[in-house]
Amino acid sequence: MKGKRWLRLPARAVQNFLLAAVVATLSILLSSSDFGYHPFLTPFYSLERIGYDYLFTFRQAQPQKIDPRIRVVGFDFSSEQDLRVNGKPIRWPAPRHFHAQVIRNLAKDGAALIVYDVLFSGGTNAKEDKELDEAIKEAGNVIQPMRLDRDPELNRKMLEEPYYNDDLGIDFLANSRDGFAEVPEDTDNVVRRYTPVMYFRGWVPSLTAAAYLKLNGYDEKAISVSNSSVLLGGLTIPRNGPSILDTDKSIIPSTFVDFPAGNTAFSLDTNFSAVALGMFPKGTFKGKIVFVGLAGQEVTRENYDAFITAYTNHGDIRNRGSQGLVNKTPGVFLQALYLNDLMHQGFVKLLPTWSAWVLIFGVTIAGAAGVRSSFNWRGPAILFLSVLFYMFYAIQVFDHLSIYMPWVVPSILMLSSISLVTHFERGALRRKWAGYVSPQVLEHILKADEETSAQRHTATVIFADIRGFTSFTTKHSPETVVSLLNMHFERMTKIIYDQNGTIDKFLGDGMMSLFGAPVAREDSAVCAVRASWMMCQVSKEPMLHDGEAYVFDSGFGVTTGSIVAGHVGSKTRHDYTVIGEAVNMASRLQGVTGSGDVIIDAPTYALVKEYVEVDVLEDVRLKGISKAVVCYKVIEWHETPSSKPSKRRRKKLVSLRPIWHPGP
Repeated sequence: MKGKRWLRLPARAVQNFLLAAVVATLSILLSSSDFGYHPFLTPFYSLERIGYDYLFTFRQAQPQKIDPRIRVVGFDFSSEQDLRVNGKPIRWPAPRHFHAQVIRNLAKDGAALIVYDVLFSGGTNAKEDKELDEAIKEAGNVIQPMRLDRDPELNRKMLEEPYYNDDLGIDFLANSRDGFAEVPEDTDNVVRRYTPVMYFRGWVPSLTAAAYLKLNGYDEKAISVSNSSVLLGGLTIPRNGPSILDTDKSIIPSTFVDFPAGNTAFSLDTNFSAVALGMFPKGTFKGKIVFVGLAGQEVTRENYDAFITAYTNHGDIRNRGSQGLVNKTPGVFLQALYLNDLMHQGFVKLLPTWSAWVLIFGVTIAGAAGVRSSFNWRGPAILFLSVLFYMFYAIQVFDHLSIYMPWVVPSILMLSSISLVTHFERGALRRKWAGYVSPQVLEHILKADEETSAQRHTATVIFADIRGFTSFTTKHSPETVVSLLNMHFERMTKIIYDQNGTIDKFLGDGMMSLFGAPVAREDSAVCAVRASWMMCQVSKEPMLHDGEAYVFDSGFGVTTGSIVAGHVGSKTRHDYTVIGEAVNMASRLQGVTGSGDVIIDAPTYALVKEYVEVDVLEDVRLKGISKAVVCYKVIEWHETPSSKPSKRRRKKLVSLRPIWHPGP
């Protein structure tokens, strides 16, 4: 029997294997658009992006990862009021005279690097342009932005760099470096990635990549791009962000940013006006990397220089303002965070695709095996714990190792697919057994997932038959016969189901039922004899049809013993049935019953003797059995067991087999 059970395992194991393979593959394909963007899959991409952002919310801030050398000098509303021209507040980008003052004061205070998030393109006032040019040259450590202007219709892009004028001897780039300051946003307008380089007649660094190269003594020749990474001197940046196609069909490499904090990443204790006017303690910026740009919520909103990041999307600041900008991060903060990641290799790493596939596959296997091995509460609990483990693991590796693995879409796919398969499997099992067993037994089968192949049981079998039915059918119309027969079986079926029995089959005017299979019961004999006694009494009660009363007295043969039960038949048609000595004995006993008799064999009597009063029937000859047997006719049933069973001896079985009779 164990060998037969083992033979069934591979089929279910193969199903679990295939299900896990499909879930793992779909999880990888639906978690990222890297494999090809399809509009109808956008909901899946969006779900995973939301999950990615929530990883930052779960992790909370990590201020210890912010390099203390990085400072931000922000231009805010107070800077507008403090700096005036002709008595009027200035507006961003502010006259270049003030920028020259800021650069000189920062350089004088010992700033290691000045990163300007302001594009000084085109000329303004020749005097002020000259002053700014001289300040940049004197500092010698200024990094400026440039911009790539794209023309989608012509599939080309043009470079807009800081101002120069040969006639005036002005060149803002002569003693500084530049890089593009673009902030890439995903389709949902959230910043998750960083682009260290772009292609324009060669690889051009970003503003912060240029700053990193300057800090470490490299020039643009130190940039190298491969399919898997971007090299900035000795720094390797993984290319793990989605592939971005530029206007000229060139690929823009990107990587996921590890945001250690959001709007509170850098303090703004010294703003633009304070630096321009020299109103700050000496040594404030000594050895610092200073970023200069827009920082106030009002001015960033007005100049469209504020961004929602993965960190702030779900709650860097919990309550959004009326303009929806409270959770937005100023662009200069983003540039500072980019450089912070470059300096500390703080980019989010992606779990390799094959590793993610194997992990999802393993968790799905565990969940599917757990659910399908037990239909009771343990199955859903195993599935839930398996998915919960996967989610917890994803959060932990992100929290401690900054490794991202898709978790929202895989979790949904695991839960939905396994639950769906289990639902259909449970429904199929329910349909398979519903016609045989009581609802209580059916529920037990569903919970215990009992084996449905052939198994050996110790069970109690009942054969029932209506006395004189053949004679009755010759005297009444088929409609009357069928109607009454259905009414009779309805009453019998209810009793069997109430006693947790199983109906094996209907045999014309008879029926076969069993107790203790397919679900084993210690009290199967008690339940069977109780059910037989109740059916016997009910069969004596009249049934009304077309104003007339009819009685279908029935005889019941009950035996207990070893049987083999299982589904027998072909692939297209099969039934649950039982075979064995006990089945044959029950059929023979039913054959000698009289009107309203319940006759049980010796093994059954031994199990129910405390509940019954019987007549002992000795030397009973049964068809097909050579030796006479001893059996018992139940004459009374007691729900409360008695320590002294009552029985009367009879030398010979008196079998009264009257024909059907009408009711009173």
